[in-house]
Amino acid sequence: MTRAKLDAYLLSSLANVMFDMNKLASDIILFNTAEFGFVILPKEFCTGSSIMPQKKNPDALELIRGHYHVLLGEEFKQKRLISNLPSGYN
Repeated sequence: MTRAKLDAYLLSSLANVMFDMNKLASDIILFNTAEFGFVILPKEFCTGSSIMPQKKNPDALELIRGHYHVLLGEEFKQKRLISNLPSGYN
C-alpha cells in the first residue's frame, strides 16, 4: 500500500515550502511597483528590458514563481500516476 507514497509526500512537502516562497515573491513584486513603492530592489537584482530599457524586471523572483508551478505539476503528476497502480505484487 505504500508504493510511491514517499515520493508523493516529499513532493507535497516541497510544494508547501515553494507555496510560501511563491507568495513572498509575488508580494515583493507587487510592492516593488511604482503604485506601491514599499520595496526597492537593488539594480543587481533586476535586469532591463530590450524594448523598454527603463523597465526593471525582477527575474529571480519570477523564476521562483515559475518553479513553484512546475513543482506543483510534478506533484499532481506523481499522485495521478500512483492512484491507479495495484497495491502490490502477486
